[in-house]
Amino acid sequence: MIFADTSSDLVKDTFPIKPDFALYEEGVVAPGEMDVSTAELCIELIPSMSCDPFEDTDLSKGGFEYPLERDPEEAKKMQGKITAYTVAQVSSQFRFFAFSVVVVRDHARFVRWDRAGAVASARFNYVENSNILVDFFWRFSHLSCEGRGHDPSVSPANLSEEDAQKIREILDLEAGTALFAFEVPHKDGNRLFYGPRFSFPVRSLIGQLSTRTVPVCDFVKGKPGKKALLKEYWRLAGMRGEVEFYEHLIKHDVPHIAPLVCGGDEHLSGQSRRIHTLFSHRYLHRLVLGFVRRRLTQFKRTRELVVGIFHAMEAHWKAFEKARVLHRDISVNNILIDENGKGVLIDWALAVLLDDQGDSNGTWQFMSAELLKNPGQIHTLQDDIESFVHVLGWTILCYLPGPMDEVSRKEWVWLLYDCSWTNERGQEIGGQRKTMSLMLDHYLPRGFKLWEHSAILLSEYVTATRQPREINDYTTLFELSSRKDCSPRRCSMPTRCTGTLCA
Repeated sequence: MIFADTSSDLVKDTFPIKPDFALYEEGVVAPGEMDVSTAELCIELIPSMSCDPFEDTDLSKGGFEYPLERDPEEAKKMQGKITAYTVAQVSSQFRFFAFSVVVVRDHARFVRWDRAGAVASARFNYVENSNILVDFFWRFSHLSCEGRGHDPSVSPANLSEEDAQKIREILDLEAGTALFAFEVPHKDGNRLFYGPRFSFPVRSLIGQLSTRTVPVCDFVKGKPGKKALLKEYWRLAGMRGEVEFYEHLIKHDVPHIAPLVCGGDEHLSGQSRRIHTLFSHRYLHRLVLGFVRRRLTQFKRTRELVVGIFHAMEAHWKAFEKARVLHRDISVNNILIDENGKGVLIDWALAVLLDDQGDSNGTWQFMSAELLKNPGQIHTLQDDIESFVHVLGWTILCYLPGPMDEVSRKEWVWLLYDCSWTNERGQEIGGQRKTMSLMLDHYLPRGFKLWEHSAILLSEYVTATRQPREINDYTTLFELSSRKDCSPRRCSMPTRCTGTLCA
């Protein structure tokens, strides 16, 4: 292992990533800028004790009752800084966990990160006890890749250049794109799929924001298979895996869902597995779906938009009625459009069987008004149906052309879908504007118009959204689907919404 001074380097990202030092495998030559995709460990130097991100508590006096993080503003900034380094490192690599070292003047502490959060050691004086720091780096540098947190189920693809190029062509990748081999659990043993590095960085170590997808295909007898979609997320212990739900839905012949190829939990082995189980309660769940389709926001005309949502609602209802499954995360990202213009409802990771219903879940912008106003309330069928209404309304405001200017649209999107505040119990709440819009005689801004006529804005749409807790009609959107369309070709909004304000 070798140390590299990266304090003057800067990772090209949406936020600056510039740790003071990074540890690399010997023989790995770091480029001109900090390379988080090959870094084994990041080291941050902190000039003042007041900036120490963590608190040392006396465990013998009930220290477990106190938070690990310190409250001063400078400490919070440092918490965000070292978290950003780790998120960038983990999202650009294939890892179960990672380590970092925080040096505060003549003291230091070790931090272990995984999908459940962080565990920090007590602060120690490395000048007086230099053997602690030296011993750590010696041991770390002699660990196996798996012991340092790397995922052993992903490795560089061992293919000839000719075979690799065949896969790139199937996956629509540029020549020379690096390929990796992904092992995915299968009933007959692990199955290999090939694909590129995950194309976009995640912005969190935990929760839904840590979910990643990538196009892949298998390679059998010298020929690449069909293009498929590999998804991985970190399943919370005690929750059913998404593969289990897909198998259950397929068994009950639920329509308009993605075809499942294979999948399941990936596992570490030996001591690394025991340590991971001790600190973390999340497991890497990986699955392959037998298709790659357009996002809902890539609709070609409004009829396709409405039909896509209707088909997703049909899948939702059949899952509820026949399989007794509630989706609980209806959002614009979880509805796709296939090559025939039909909708597909995906992402059943937060689903529950009706007998196992728990607290509210979902994507903030599309959650029902009642769930936003009452955190922890039981998530019901009515909440999911209302979410379909918000998916349609959000998409109209963000993507359909009309005389309303971009600034006004952003303001409405923020008021209706993004606005939140903290109540007296410290909980984030919202949904007031949604309630008002659903209870009044109009859902979208009064006077909102499109450049061309569309049945989306007719009275049936308003009627379907008037009572937020009594929505139980799946037919209204289907009735609209046969009406005249309008094309989004003159839309002044961006072709892809890059944030909750569509900027």
